[in-house]
Amino acid sequence: MTLSIQEEIWNIFTYYSLHGNPRDPSRINATQFYNFCRDVMLFDPSMTDSAMTQAQVQLTFTTQVRNIKHSKGGNTLAGTGRLAYDEFLTCLLGLAQKCYPSCANAQAAMQQ
Repeated sequence: MTLSIQEEIWNIFTYYSLHGNPRDPSRINATQFYNFCRDVMLFDPSMTDSAMTQAQVQLTFTTQVRNIKHSKGGNTLAGTGRLAYDEFLTCLLGLAQKCYPSCANAQAAMQQ
C-alpha cells in the first residue's frame, strides 16, 4: 500500500509531535521542529539549493507562532509556542521557498 504525500507528511508531523509532548500530539514545539529540519538535512548544503541555518529555522517557526497569536487574538494555544498541523505546513512552505529560491512558486519548491 502506497501512502499519499499528505499521509506521509501527516505521519512525519505526528512522529515529531508525539516526541515533543505525548499529551498534546496535535502540536509540535520548536525543538521538535528543529529536530525535523536536522533529520531531513536542511542544514546540509548538498541537499538543497540553499542550505538553512538554525537561526533561519527558528525565525520561521517563531514568525509562524506570532502570526497565529495576531490572527487569533492571543487567546489560543499559540501562546505555548506550538504549531498545529496546518501551521506546520505553512512553515514547511516557507522553508521550501528559502531552500529552493529558483523555483517559480511555493508548490514547486515544496515538491523539491
